[in-house]
Amino acid sequence: MVGFVWLYRLGVGQIRLGRQQQDFVSSVSHELKSPLTSIRMYAEILKAGWADEAQKRLYYETIYDESERLSRLIANVLELSRLSHRPAALECASVAVSELVENARSGIESSIDAAGFELLVDVEDATVQAEQDAFTQVLINLTDNAVKFAHDADVKTVEITSRIRTAPP
Repeated sequence: MVGFVWLYRLGVGQIRLGRQQQDFVSSVSHELKSPLTSIRMYAEILKAGWADEAQKRLYYETIYDESERLSRLIANVLELSRLSHRPAALECASVAVSELVENARSGIESSIDAAGFELLVDVEDATVQAEQDAFTQVLINLTDNAVKFAHDADVKTVEITSRIRTAPP
């Protein structure tokens, strides 16, 4: 009887894992199609000659921005695949929060500006244990999501803040 219960649980777990993988592939496909669709659309307009000089500049910028976004998405998928096959040992080091945010700033500022958002940074002077590349990637993902899901917001501001919390006594 115990063997049957174990096999049943194993089967249910495999079915659940299969569904999660299907959901992930579906989500990734959708995320990759979005910038690709924009790139294709603007390229077709430019190829057909339907844009004046001002529009051409805007379309070229959009194609560039969307291709950068597509590159980041692909890099994220590849990194996730690499991590799922061989968990990375993060090499954490003591680093100032302000340095972490400043290093990530160049990777996020252009997409925030292009979306018409303003970036506000207010970090307290503190040192944390962190892996710089992983922190940068997390911050880029968070700001990309903020811009993506708040494109219709009344206030177009992305704020990055940090505060020192003391442990309760």
